[in-house]
Amino acid sequence: MVRALTALLLAATLWPKEPGAKDRALPLGSEEGISREQAEDVYSAPASSQELTLPPAPAGGGWTTTPTSMLLYSASGKTLYEIGLGSWEEDKGSYVVRRVMRGRVSKDGRFAWHWEKVRAIRRQRADAVLASTHTFAFLATNGYMLWNDDDADAPPGQDPALMSDNGENILVRELRDKEWTVAAVNFTGNRMLELPAGSRIDKWDIVPSGRFAYFCWSGFEKPLVCTFLDLENRAHKDMPAADMLLEGLTLQDDGSVLAGSKVVLRLR
Repeated sequence: MVRALTALLLAATLWPKEPGAKDRALPLGSEEGISREQAEDVYSAPASSQELTLPPAPAGGGWTTTPTSMLLYSASGKTLYEIGLGSWEEDKGSYVVRRVMRGRVSKDGRFAWHWEKVRAIRRQRADAVLASTHTFAFLATNGYMLWNDDDADAPPGQDPALMSDNGENILVRELRDKEWTVAAVNFTGNRMLELPAGSRIDKWDIVPSGRFAYFCWSGFEKPLVCTFLDLENRAHKDMPAADMLLEGLTLQDDGSVLAGSKVVLRLR
């Protein structure tokens, strides 16, 4: 049964890359785009009690968001595609399928990502996960998937990725054998750094320009560590979290690391 459920969930999360495929964020080959009814039939967000006002199209086309969806516009301002964001549950009798869709758009609308996690759960005193799949897709301005990551994952209610303002550098959380990894990837899918992050990621951030980033992490019976990344030089430095005030920890765009108002590290 578990094998069959896994195959079912994989079928729900994998998609073809050819333009025009009736699924996910792929170019539709039409300036007229698709209707709201068609978009909801493919992949809709939960119904809202009020009709949302769509945000304006980015200049020259690209991505934008509403509280419940990501929208792709053509250069002429036509709505080409809509991807629903939210969580859904479907009762299958002996088990339920729970699906979560999260996504973000770069500030200039050039790039976007979405991440879907689907789980089949047998409800009992302690819910048992029968099968689980998740996949992450990074999308270009025309809607094409530039790259994907099937190891991308996140704790409940959190995002699996962080983008720089222009979307050109991305941090991705990956989970393998109950251990986290943080990968720094550029928009073409080229991995600049891939670093262990133990069993828990406490906090993370990337500066607006995308050159610097950090994440704080810990492992079993290991102290909390903060790892600082210089993505331009593909370098990193670890510091014990005890040496800084985590609540006041900030990373500046010039590479300065502040603990409160005190500079504790300069990355360049």
